[in-house]
Amino acid sequence: GLPPLPGFLAKFALLATALDTPVTVMTPAAVWVLCAAVLISGLAGLIALCRVGMRLFWSLAARTTPRLRLLEAAPIAALILLTAGLAVLAQPVNGFLVSAARSLHEPDAYVRAVLSYETSRERPEDHRP
Repeated sequence: GLPPLPGFLAKFALLATALDTPVTVMTPAAVWVLCAAVLISGLAGLIALCRVGMRLFWSLAARTTPRLRLLEAAPIAALILLTAGLAVLAQPVNGFLVSAARSLHEPDAYVRAVLSYETSRERPEDHRP
């Protein structure tokens, strides 16, 4: 959840939406608890990863470094490239996710489309001689 990464963009979008939520939807105390939980969990994750990194990279134990094969590195490199692409193209992805959430909360258009398809399938059968 640090600034150039997609986790930061997701947290920022979540916090901005929570702070813009009307009082009728969520109480102000619930909004602040959600914001605190998001920020504290990010800080806890950062501290945990820093501690693991310090133990792994700066420990004095002499150990042999395993050889990394291309077969093992390719999926990780692909995920890193996808993460970078998500950070660069955050606006289109966010727009898609907002429209998906809107369609889940307001299913009227989907219901109308399905019902109109079903009625159009039934009409030709009604007019057979």
